[in-house]
Amino acid sequence: FKQKTAYEIPKRDWSSDVCSSDLPVPAEARWLRELGITNAQGRPREGMSDKFRQVQRFAELLSPLFAEAFPEDAAGNASPLRLVDAGSGKGYLTFALAEVLGPRATLTGIERRPELVELCNRVARDCGLAARLRFISGGIADAPRAGDAASA
Repeated sequence: FKQKTAYEIPKRDWSSDVCSSDLPVPAEARWLRELGITNAQGRPREGMSDKFRQVQRFAELLSPLFAEAFPEDAAGNASPLRLVDAGSGKGYLTFALAEVLGPRATLTGIERRPELVELCNRVARDCGLAARLRFISGGIADAPRAGDAASA
């Protein structure tokens, strides 16, 4: 007997066409290409299929959770969100979250490796996401807090 949760989502058949328009993160998203996950045709690069599936599944799982936890009002307006990803690494899932939440969210990725911070900030800037997605060097203690000038 398996207890079903309210958030259980059926597993997707990832063997089908990955350029399908029903993917939670468009396969043609520029940041996927810039981070080395996909090629110019929106297909996973060799050795990156698992990472592509992880990004898609992460977005697929979080979309309904955020929609339920932070719903739009009757006028279609959603509360702004400020999120921190501590230990963001190369930013794959941070970028996916920015994609899922769109302009309502401001995200900060925190990573100890400065070369990854530089890479992620360049990709965010080149993809037009820098106004709502940034990466900083440091650890969890360096996370921006509500009311800090750095958290805006």
